Amino acid sequence: MRQLDDGNIVLKWLVILMDIAVFNVYLYLVSTAWCWNCVNTQKDLDFSLLFYVGNVSMLVAEINIKPVINRYTASFNDVITRSLKLGLVQWLSFFVMLLLIPRVQYSLEKSVVYSFGFFVILQLLSLLQFVVIRKKFWSRYNNGKSSVFVGDINQIEQVAQTFINGLVYRVNGYYADSEVSESDSMTRLGSVSDFISMTQTELFEHRYEAVYCTVSLKNKEQIESIQKYCDNTTTRLYFIPPDAGTMDIKLKPELLCGKVIYTNHEFPLDSISNQSIKRLFDIAVSFIACLFILPLVPFVGLIIKIQSPGPIFFRQERTGLNGQTFRLMKFRSMHVNKDADRLQATSHDARKFAWGSFMRKTSIDELPQFFNVLKGDMSIVGPRPHMLKHTEMYGKLIDRYMSRHFVKPGITGLAQVTGFRGETKELWQMEDRVKMDCFYIKNWKFGLDLRIIFMTIAQVFKDDKAY
Repeated sequence: MRQLDDGNIVLKWLVILMDIAVFNVYLYLVSTAWCWNCVNTQKDLDFSLLFYVGNVSMLVAEINIKPVINRYTASFNDVITRSLKLGLVQWLSFFVMLLLIPRVQYSLEKSVVYSFGFFVILQLLSLLQFVVIRKKFWSRYNNGKSSVFVGDINQIEQVAQTFINGLVYRVNGYYADSEVSESDSMTRLGSVSDFISMTQTELFEHRYEAVYCTVSLKNKEQIESIQKYCDNTTTRLYFIPPDAGTMDIKLKPELLCGKVIYTNHEFPLDSISNQSIKRLFDIAVSFIACLFILPLVPFVGLIIKIQSPGPIFFRQERTGLNGQTFRLMKFRSMHVNKDADRLQATSHDARKFAWGSFMRKTSIDELPQFFNVLKGDMSIVGPRPHMLKHTEMYGKLIDRYMSRHFVKPGITGLAQVTGFRGETKELWQMEDRVKMDCFYIKNWKFGLDLRIIFMTIAQVFKDDKAY
């Protein structure tokens, strides 16, 4: 069973790295101000010993005392408490290690000075993290990102506070058929029926990053309705049943804040390690690609300008990760026209000019998308991003269409190398493309990305659907 991250993993490691960095700066200043008394008095040996003992003790403290700022609900008292615990564990570890090294003769006075200085620096760092990082990070990170509880009131009362203290985003409130007794942290937004009714109307905006469902197992239709809403709006669904033994719905077990819950999707790219591997590969390849693309821009741009008045680059809003909008960049391959944001290119499209047709045939027009990858809007491999109009249209026609947006869109994808590239004249063609995208998301491996890239290169000059 997979353990879900407790809070934001990026901010968590940022806090840890800052703790270690500031500590080592302070350690260096201490080592230059005082010479640690060893049997063999050598400054190099002094600093090496101090560096080793200090960092090992710091590592012991960081392993045992987890950050709290990475959780949205962390308070000022939480930060101070964590700082005191971290400093105490580090201080005890430091002296235990010194006592275990028999050849070391240390000065008690200097040790006290070192310890006091460490506490002062650590407290200042904690306040800095709380005041600057937490407020700025969460105000930006949580812009529009929120969650809500829906379901059985008794279950909400039992688990809400546990989850609220460990969540990465704020809880807007809850939908239940009665009110939670004596709750100052959450607001009742309506009944379960109200929530389901609103999700089935086009006027209901997608406002939630996650839905924590505590609906009784007896109400299978309500659970399925909520799951369908979440799938179609790239919302994470976490089901928290009182008893999952007889559950007959397609959800995956997870572990969050020490409790077993169930989610609508479990993807390999949910893992921070897999995300890191994919992102590092994207950065390395796209950086090299951009170095080769830059010298081509004047040449390609000149031909575009000669054959068709207008900009060199074509920028268009597309649907990206979690349904968010980004601006995709390509070399312009068509004359400037009013239908660019609603009509797909066809085989004999009159909007294309000669050089534009060649670029589309050889995929040269796609090269600027490596800048989108470097920026972080896209990945090299992933579901192809669609125009906003098509996302809106197919989102209504194809069930769980929005599930393809649980990962970053790609320059190329599994659907494109398996025969689903090009114009989609019939609905079934897009349905099959979505199935391939979902298969890729559920079965991602780094080796699969490499295979898709090689297949893409092999198809560049022989794909008759590239127009």
